[in-house]
Amino acid sequence: TLPELKVEICSACHPFYTGKQKLIDSARRVEKFQARMDAKAKVSAYRKGKKVKRLAKTKARAKRTEKK
Repeated sequence: TLPELKVEICSACHPFYTGKQKLIDSARRVEKFQARMDAKAKVSAYRKGKKVKRLAKTKARAKRTEKK
């Protein structure tokens, strides 16, 4: 083991201690992620969820069985 380690992290500048987030963007990763999240939000705005579809399907089945 080394008696002393020198690191570039201190409580004055590290985001964990300051509460400020620093984004280091290499290869546009942040923009790509943001674009994926925006696309997902657009799709989910008009798309029905599984529970809604399943509920509609069971209601339709119930109506068909009542008619018979």
